[in-house]
Amino acid sequence: MEAFELRVAEANQDAAVPAAVNVNNGDEARYPDKGGTYTKGLLHDNFGRVTSSSYQTFKKALTSGEFSDFEKIIMGGTRTLNGPQAGLAFCLVALDNAQFGQPQVPPAPAVASDQNATELLEHYWGSLLRDVAFTDYPSNPLVAMAAAELGSQPTYLGPRNSSGQVTPDLLFRGGFPGETLGPYLSQFFIQPTYFGSQPIGQQQVTYLPNIDYGTSFAEWLDIQNGVPTGKQNQVDTEFLRYRRNGRDLAAFTHVDVLYQAYFTAFLVLAGIGAPLNPGNPYNSSTTENGFGTLGGPDIAATLGAVATVALNAVWYQKWFVHLRPRPEAIGGIEIQP
Repeated sequence: MEAFELRVAEANQDAAVPAAVNVNNGDEARYPDKGGTYTKGLLHDNFGRVTSSSYQTFKKALTSGEFSDFEKIIMGGTRTLNGPQAGLAFCLVALDNAQFGQPQVPPAPAVASDQNATELLEHYWGSLLRDVAFTDYPSNPLVAMAAAELGSQPTYLGPRNSSGQVTPDLLFRGGFPGETLGPYLSQFFIQPTYFGSQPIGQQQVTYLPNIDYGTSFAEWLDIQNGVPTGKQNQVDTEFLRYRRNGRDLAAFTHVDVLYQAYFTAFLVLAGIGAPLNPGNPYNSSTTENGFGTLGGPDIAATLGAVATVALNAVWYQKWFVHLRPRPEAIGGIEIQP
């Protein structure tokens, strides 16, 4: 009964939180051809515009949330949508997906938003520099050009130095506290650790350099339709490598388990004996330590549990609020003068 009362109290507390105010950027209504909306995998015409019939079946499914309507979506190829109904999954351990908010995404580029155009510019520079080792950034002339161009954009939101400049050592870094300190790659990506008795060396399989994809219109259109292009990432079979550049990071995120990086970071912290949170009640105990509660097994399992809940909350934003197109789709938009 005590557990029942706790569950009811928690459920009532969560239910009392109002739904978040989630506003999309208006691109879906702004562009009749849906050029600023996520349509990847749907059926597109020969110019890369989603067909009206395909988009309407897509929107009907998003509106109803019914599995049967998702099965009726007119697709452009064999690629399937990446689990949009997860955004509608009920959460029994936290707030519901619709109760979490997210900032409005910037509208499509060059028409209604310089912000989106600047972000796309950063993506292109990241692509051009993906085979340059982070340790070579200070001396690489192309990196210097990227930093200078992004620094000249008033809408660039990345870190700047005290003079307001984007320098090579700040390029592509985030804005959270501490992100501009030290080398590009966290020690959590480098330090060896153990998964139980199994060693984890932190090297990985990566892809061969200097190979580009989606560089022709025909291939780009196949990607938008979800049609296989016949191309695959070419694995570097000669060496296992430590992550050293943008392509290596892409190779990691291409196949990583949802919470893999965070779980590995936990293993590193546990392996070096990092202290627990000062508020952990077991810190002052002389008779017991944390285990199934506020201890190693609890922390390890919670990482996986939180990851699923967070994914579904973000998927609600992705599919049912913003429908933001991917960078390669925005890059295919031709703006007429």
